[in-house]
Amino acid sequence: MKILDSDHCVAILRGKLNLEQISPTEELAITAISVGALTHGAHKSARAAENLARLMCY
Repeated sequence: MKILDSDHCVAILRGKLNLEQISPTEELAITAISVGALTHGAHKSARAAENLARLMCY
């Protein structure tokens, strides 16, 4: 299992981190702290509604 931090998650959301390089059998996870940081950042952004929607799809 690989645990992604919020920087990895932001890169994925921006399309800058290619997940195709990771084995389909590899498990990925994020911590509750990262979820909180991403949610806080989305709320503070200029496009809060759009970013929160993208985060919920993630």
